Order: sequence, then structure tokens, then C-alpha cells
Amino acid sequence: MRGAPLRIAAQAALALTLAAALVGTGYLACTAPAVTPALSSTLAWDDLSPFSKAQLSRVASATRDFSFGSHDETTLYRTIYQVNRELQSDPAGTSPASGAAKGAPDLDGLSDESDAAAFASAFSEARDAYVFDRAAIEHLDDVNRVATAALPVLAACVVAAIGAAAALVRTGGRRALAVPLIASSALVIGSFSVLGLWAAIDFTGMFDAFHSLFFTRGTWEFSANSLLICALPTELWMSLGAIWLTVTSLASVLACRTGIRLLKEAPQR
Repeated sequence: MRGAPLRIAAQAALALTLAAALVGTGYLACTAPAVTPALSSTLAWDDLSPFSKAQLSRVASATRDFSFGSHDETTLYRTIYQVNRELQSDPAGTSPASGAAKGAPDLDGLSDESDAAAFASAFSEARDAYVFDRAAIEHLDDVNRVATAALPVLAACVVAAIGAAAALVRTGGRRALAVPLIASSALVIGSFSVLGLWAAIDFTGMFDAFHSLFFTRGTWEFSANSLLICALPTELWMSLGAIWLTVTSLASVLACRTGIRLLKEAPQR
């Protein structure tokens, strides 16, 4: 009898850690390097921005790398500098008198070899339609801190799930995995169904609620024509949410089907 509580504990541990891992599959899919710039190249708000979709997509790619990858501030600033330099060298996009539109950054003295401090200083007086202001950089720093903390947690859940699965198989055979697989997939699909319905009815409300779990209220709000929002608009976040939902749901269905198949196996004697 003493083995039953341990088996139940292992099954519960596997169900919970596997549920986290299933959610993680969607997270990894929508934060993959190629996804954000690909979406931005189609969905960026170039009608509200002085930059083209292609330029905004480059900014989106650098933003994604800063938030979820290298966290290299110089590289992010350099990309913003490059698209501004292109804009100011294009007469159609600048003021003929000044060589730069009103509110654009002064690029004199800057080059691709400038450091983050030089870029930040030059951008400090520019409008947020052309650059990332300090508030935008601080928000992206917050995103990076959350993302950096999430990966070890996800890795720990995967390791714990493998350990719990191995213990169950050793003591009860493969069939012992059936209930945790079904339970974890049901938990995730049920939760994501609620979130998906919420997003369909009120995406802004859901987006704000999600952000309020990790960030101080107001720190993620920027003007509609800011460079950050034009490069990463609402439609892009909705698409990322759809990718997350789809990948996690497919992984959950696979886990559920595997659990049902194992449940049908004859129990070991």
C-alpha cells in the first residue's frame, strides 16, 4: 500500500511538470528568431511610421534578440541608427531643408562603430516615432529578465517530468503514464481554450492582464505611432498568441492521444 501514495505523487508531479512543458513548446515556437521579423514584415504599421515595413521588420528582429536573445543594447541601437540613416538619406522621407524630419535623431558623429552610450545620447532628444526612448528600453530590459528566468524553470520542469516518468515506468510500466498524460493535456487545453476565448472577445484586456502578472502597470504602454508599437503592433502579438495556442494545443493533443493509447494497453502482471 505504501507504494500507492508514491505512485500518485509521481503521477501528479508528471502531470503538472508536463503541463508546464507543453506550454513551453508554444512559448519557444513564438519566440524563435525568425518568427517576429517575418510577422513584422507583413503586419508592421508603416502607415503610422516614417519607416517602411522592411525597416520596421529589422527593428522588430533586433528587439526580439534584445529581449529574448543576446540582450545586446549596442546591436539594438545600431539597427535603429541604420534605419534612421537610411531614412535621412532618402529625400522622399526627410525634410529638404534640414536633411532630417522634425523630431528625428541627430546622427552627426555617429557610425556603425559607435557604442550604446553614444547612440543613447544622440537619441535622447528624438521623438519615439524614430527611436526607442528610455521607457521602451527599460520595458525591454524587464522582458529580458522574465524571459531569462523562464528558461531555467522550463528546463527544470522538463527534467522533473522525465524523472517522474522514469519512476512511474520502473514501478508500474508504461501504462502508469496514461493518466498523467491525459490529465496534463486536459489541463492545458482547458486553460488555453479559456485564454483563447478571452483573447477573441477582448484581446487588449487579456494582453494587459498578462503583462500585469510580470510588469509594473503602465510600463508597457506606448503611443500608437512609436517605433516600438509600429514595429511590434497589436496584430503581431495576436499572431504570436495564435502560434503559441496552436503549437501548445497540438503538443497537448499528441500527449492525450499517447495517454489514451497507453491506457488501452493490458496492465502488467
